[in-house]
Amino acid sequence: MPGESILWQGRPVYHRWLGLLVVIPTILFSLIYIDPTPFHIDSTTLEQLRGTIAITGLATLLWLRLIFKYGGVSYYITNRRIVRKQDLPILRTIKEIPLEELSAVKSRHYFRKGFMAFMSSKAFPLDFGYLKDDVDKLRHLAETAKQSMSC
Repeated sequence: MPGESILWQGRPVYHRWLGLLVVIPTILFSLIYIDPTPFHIDSTTLEQLRGTIAITGLATLLWLRLIFKYGGVSYYITNRRIVRKQDLPILRTIKEIPLEELSAVKSRHYFRKGFMAFMSSKAFPLDFGYLKDDVDKLRHLAETAKQSMSC
């Protein structure tokens, strides 16, 4: 946009590789469950593995959700709008809230990561997650940008 300058930009910080610790056992347990004969596993042991297979499968689904929610995401606070851009090969979206529509900014910390929600008077909230930056300073930055826009 003409006359627009970026005040802050960031990306979510999370450990993508951590999911491999879950995905590899899930694939192995699934192969064992589909055809246990090459692994020399009897039916009682296979029944005992059902819970483990279910838990690792669920953990894999949660990891995939994290990847699809935060993979390829960039966050921007400009002097005119708040932007969340996602650029994955199968998913490309840009969500934004103009500063004049910004009604509230909420921030919180979980497990040493920051999370923010930008509330709009006309659209859905815009979420920033897994931030390493101080979310209280970012909230103040967004509120200051909004105030300077209305002046």
